[in-house]
Amino acid sequence: MSTRTLLFWVLRVSVAGVFLGRAYQHLRWDVPYGAFFRSEALLGPVVRWLGGDWTRFANAVGTERFLAVLSVFMGVFFLVCGGVAICHSPAAGPFRRARVVTLILGGWALMGLAALAWMDSGLKSAMFIEHGAQFMGPIVLVYAARAGAVDRLAGYLGRVAVAFTFAGHGAFAVGWYGMPGHWVTMTMTALGVEQDSAIRLLFLAGVFDMVVALWVLVGIFRPGIDRVALMYAAVWGTVTALARIWTGVEGVDVLVGMDLWLHETVFRLIHGGLPLALYLAQDDDAKGSEGV
Repeated sequence: MSTRTLLFWVLRVSVAGVFLGRAYQHLRWDVPYGAFFRSEALLGPVVRWLGGDWTRFANAVGTERFLAVLSVFMGVFFLVCGGVAICHSPAAGPFRRARVVTLILGGWALMGLAALAWMDSGLKSAMFIEHGAQFMGPIVLVYAARAGAVDRLAGYLGRVAVAFTFAGHGAFAVGWYGMPGHWVTMTMTALGVEQDSAIRLLFLAGVFDMVVALWVLVGIFRPGIDRVALMYAAVWGTVTALARIWTGVEGVDVLVGMDLWLHETVFRLIHGGLPLALYLAQDDDAKGSEGV
């Protein structure tokens, strides 16, 4: 398998993982659509302008039913997007334009989920940018497939997405918004350390995340300088994704743990998959230059 073929498989599987993991979340668990549809600051003026009562609207059975239908609809849509992502390659094929449109719409929908998570977190900006690799991944795939390689534009977008994700993750890990308690618990469970040690380790990891984010952004202007950062991001992004399922099955039935945490792992695998694809793209460029 050539380096280019491998990088496209990594990119396609990573993007498909985001869509399929989110599809399972919609069809099996909860999605914070209520953060928008029950936001009086956003929708209250509209409801009152239409002559309605906000309290009645927010607690109406019809609103609850609408949110349930919306969740199922988006779950099915993300399933379709996942299948399209697996099939989308540089090779010309049937329904190419339809596949491109589907992936772009899927990316926008994922950005909407990131915005909902941001609202649900109390408007913590790091919560939004941490999803950067997830909602920008489909766009990177579209541009890379169109060019037949991770060209300059796809590389720029991919690096921005990686930088966003690691900067957002780092902001939480160093405690700018208060260190997430479940991160501390996962670290304690995975490494068998006490709480104080887990907090110190997470802080150190957060500092590295910030360094990696800046380093990868520099790579936009100095191609090749970020190889070490991309490899670190690939390894660490994959490890943090797998930590969900690794620690989630601890002390519970395996099937219960998988049901709770497998999708959380799957849609985060792109945090390691996208930087790995960018790393492989540099190897592909180097081999192309040698061929010339």
